[in-house]
Amino acid sequence: MSGLVHIIENLDRVSDSIATEIDSVEKRNPWFGGIINGLVAGGAVGFVAWATRHAHHESAILLFGCLGSSSAAIVMAPLARVNSLRSVSIAYLIACAVSLAYYPLREFHQSLLPLHCFLIVTTAVVLARLLDAMHPSAVGAALAFVIYQRSLGTLVILFLMIECVLILIKVFAYLIMKDLHFRDFAKEFRREYYGKEILVSIAQAPAEPTKDSSS
Repeated sequence: MSGLVHIIENLDRVSDSIATEIDSVEKRNPWFGGIINGLVAGGAVGFVAWATRHAHHESAILLFGCLGSSSAAIVMAPLARVNSLRSVSIAYLIACAVSLAYYPLREFHQSLLPLHCFLIVTTAVVLARLLDAMHPSAVGAALAFVIYQRSLGTLVILFLMIECVLILIKVFAYLIMKDLHFRDFAKEFRREYYGKEILVSIAQAPAEPTKDSSS
């Protein structure tokens, strides 16, 4: 156990030094942060597309777009509750489960496609809301999983691959972000880790006195 604690402490020290260096570079060149985020999102999509190059076609762009959106969100806003590993993992698991549930509908006439989309999105959002695991990109992934012709085995492989890639991206976020520490990584899977979402309220400014009222 002490060996694991030592490894985590070393990871924290390394990540702190990397985060400090990246932060100083970003202050000198604002483009750097955008380039890093873009490379991470593009690299994740490119890797999954390459790994499944024999099992997809042009219609898979929707799925890859959802994956790219998730990747960018995790790196750009890792502290948002919707981007915690718990939210992301459960949301994509819901997407996969919903896809399997509505899988037989693919065999019906094309005219039922709008109903198909309605059922998928509604079910995915309801389940995500009930489980407190909303991650918007996963809803689009549910559509991509089920609408286009894929075997059950390919669907499961895609799901597992996406989960692994998103976890690796989160690890990368821990390496480059000052506010994230590896000693807290296990808390990513807790429901209450990030606490309550921040609620923003807009207060109306007091009205300036008019000439009539001032007189």
